[in-house]
Amino acid sequence: MDRLSADEVGAALDKRIVPPMRGEVWPVCNGGYRVEGWRQNRYLDPAYDIGLEDKWHTINLTEERNLIPDFVSAYRTGLERSKSGSSVLRELEKPILDFAAKYGVGISGTFQWIGGPEETIAKYAVIMGVIVPVVDLLGSLLSDEEATIQDALAACPTIEDLELAAGGGAAALEGEEFYIDVRERALARVGYIVSRSFHKLCFPFSIPQPRARRLDQMNTGWGFSSLGGAMFSQLYQVIIGQSSIVRCDYCGDPIIDARKGTRFCLNNGSCRNKFDNHSGRRAERDRDKGTRDRSKS
Repeated sequence: MDRLSADEVGAALDKRIVPPMRGEVWPVCNGGYRVEGWRQNRYLDPAYDIGLEDKWHTINLTEERNLIPDFVSAYRTGLERSKSGSSVLRELEKPILDFAAKYGVGISGTFQWIGGPEETIAKYAVIMGVIVPVVDLLGSLLSDEEATIQDALAACPTIEDLELAAGGGAAALEGEEFYIDVRERALARVGYIVSRSFHKLCFPFSIPQPRARRLDQMNTGWGFSSLGGAMFSQLYQVIIGQSSIVRCDYCGDPIIDARKGTRFCLNNGSCRNKFDNHSGRRAERDRDKGTRDRSKS
C-alpha cells in the first residue's frame, strides 16, 4: 500500500504550489541519537550538545522527498517486529533512531530539535498512528483501486475520533456524513485531516530580506516548527498538486519534468507500447496502415 513514494511526493513538491516554507533549515546531530529514560517515558537525546556546532549539520526539510516514506517505513518495521510478542514501543526504538539519524528530532512542539524528556518514543508512536493511516488512505486514492480505498478508509481514524481526541466539538464533524460513495468519503476524510493538521501545525510568515527597503524584498510563505508540521505540509502539497501533475496514461505514475502534451513515462516507449497493446490501438493502426498501403497501390 506504499503508493505514496518519494517520486509521488517529489512530483508535488516540484510544482511549488504552496508558497516556499520557512523552518526548512533543520539541525541534525552528526553522531546520531540515543534513547534515555524508563518504560513509557523513554525519550530521544542527541549524541552531542547543540552548542558543539561541528557535531551538527542542517537539512532542508522541504526538499526531503523520503521524509514521509521513511517515517512510514519506521512505523511498519516496529509494528512487524512487535508481532513476535515484544512491546511495540520497544520495537519502535531502533527504527525511530534510524529515522532521527537522517532527519533529526522534534516530532511535535516548537523547534524541539535538541531532544530531551518531551521527545518520547510514545509520542512518536501516537503521531505515527495518525500519519501512517492518512498516508495509506492518500496512497490508496492515488492507486484508484476500490478495494484498497475501502480497506484504507476502514483503518484510518475518523474525523470524529480525531476531534474528540483533540477536545473538539460536534460542529467540526459536518461533511463526511453526507457522503455515501466510498471514494467521496475517503476524499472528504483525507482532505479534512490533512488540511486541519496543516492549519494547526504550519503558519504564514512575512519576513524582510537582509537590508530590505521595499515590500518586494519580503520573504513570504508558510513555515513549520516540527517534523510533524513538515510532513503535513508535504501531504497538503501532494493533495493540491494533483491537478498540476502529469501522470502516465498506462501506469499512472507521475512523469517528472513532463512537457506539454506528454502522456506516457519516459521509459523508451515501454508504457506507450503496453498501452497500445492493451487498448488494441496498435492493431487498429496496423489495419489503417494496411488500408492506406492498398489504396496507394
